[in-house]
Amino acid sequence: MQLWSNVYENEYALRLTMANADDDYDKLEDTFVTRTDPNARYTHIVAESDYLEDFKDGSEYTLRHLIERYKEALQQQPKEEYLKKNKPLTSPSYPSSSNEKIAQEKEEAKIIQRRRDYPIKIISYLKCHYCNLDFHNVKERKEHELEWHI
Repeated sequence: MQLWSNVYENEYALRLTMANADDDYDKLEDTFVTRTDPNARYTHIVAESDYLEDFKDGSEYTLRHLIERYKEALQQQPKEEYLKKNKPLTSPSYPSSSNEKIAQEKEEAKIIQRRRDYPIKIISYLKCHYCNLDFHNVKERKEHELEWHI
């Protein structure tokens, strides 16, 4: 399944991929299973996953869950190289009791297990700073910019 977004990446749609799928936008609109805004124009894929278990709870739930996983994955994998060097500072937490510490550890374990159970692949949406050409990774974009614009 694919998570699609609008240009501003504030609205999302869920699409199931099919063999021999046509990428014509008019036909593409009909293949979205559910959307956060039915009037938005979804322009690009931001994530993919093979995890289909959520569909037993409905497509709306699946979309919300995929958006949540996508946003979590974005926080863990910065798109730009310079962001990898400047990792955010984490403040230590000091639980007031051992029960709170145990509950916190259990919650962290659930999150880790969920990430293992729900694999997600982020689809990069990087543009050239000069001509807005799309690239899948920073290295390709950098090479293009150096060759064509600098």
